[in-house]
Amino acid sequence: MHHRCMPAPTLESGNGLPPTASPRRIEPALLLGSVLLVLAVAALLSVRPWRRQQVAWSTDIAVALAEARKSHHLVFVEVGADWCDPCRHMERDTFTDSGVGRALAGFHPVHLNDDRSEVRRQMTAWGAVAIPAHFLLNPDGTIHAQTLGYLPPEAFLTWLRAATAG
Repeated sequence: MHHRCMPAPTLESGNGLPPTASPRRIEPALLLGSVLLVLAVAALLSVRPWRRQQVAWSTDIAVALAEARKSHHLVFVEVGADWCDPCRHMERDTFTDSGVGRALAGFHPVHLNDDRSEVRRQMTAWGAVAIPAHFLLNPDGTIHAQTLGYLPPEAFLTWLRAATAG
């Protein structure tokens, strides 16, 4: 069996030795710029600054109930916390949805922070065991409907329609 002959390397270096391959060097500024660009795009996609809150929240449930008694409407209460990932997802995905904003406009929406002791006492009185918690209250403060956990916009609207039907 015969082996093929490999052609001799070309002598381009001018010193009679074959040229050596030099590794490509990436400029540190270019590498840093590329990393920063990737991080900026990732942050932009996760924060979604083009999505704005569509719900005009109150933080005073007593005022919302007083307004509900005058208008004979229900009060929507959302209880969450800054450290709660599903709560942040509701804020980012659900409450930035224009359909959700329109649907909640007539419900005197109230956002309560579960880190406050008076809110935790109220959650216990309502029988809620987790956050995010969502309540529709009658004007007298009794529970009309409730649900727990993260709900994307369509699921939230389905719950709201079912809770207010009839």
